[in-house]
Amino acid sequence: MNTGMRRLMHRVLVFLGIVLMAGGVITGKHGATGIGLIIAAVNARQWMKEKDSGRKPPAAPDVDARN
Repeated sequence: MNTGMRRLMHRVLVFLGIVLMAGGVITGKHGATGIGLIIAAVNARQWMKEKDSGRKPPAAPDVDARN
């Protein structure tokens, strides 16, 4: 699976989790709320990890070798 498709999948699953949370609150079915929270949180984290993976890591500070 390429990166673009993976990002799209995570976005869709985050949206699905939010819909499950809202629907669970509205209908009073707390199982749907909990499952929606888990789905949204896990996929939001994966989406952020994918987003940050393209960035260059910060450079290490220079350390004076004479100390």
